[in-house]
Amino acid sequence: GEPPLTFAQVKASPESYNGQSVTFGGKVLAARRLKDGTRIEILQLPLARSLQPTTDLSTSQGRFVALQKEFLDPATIPAGTFIT
Repeated sequence: GEPPLTFAQVKASPESYNGQSVTFGGKVLAARRLKDGTRIEILQLPLARSLQPTTDLSTSQGRFVALQKEFLDPATIPAGTFIT
């Protein structure tokens, strides 16, 4: 199969990857309820082989936003939570 997309590839040309699945991770900076779901702002961190984010914040390549379509209580993912 294809090698997984990297954060750097998608960040450089996001529209090229519309509709493709990616696996990113990092540390939750903020989560906010929206009318149609939950918006999660995440500080990107590289993933280990286990798909757990590394905890060295200096390795971040930026931030990204994840949108969860169903309601997700922001209290369940407080700032500082590591997420994939």
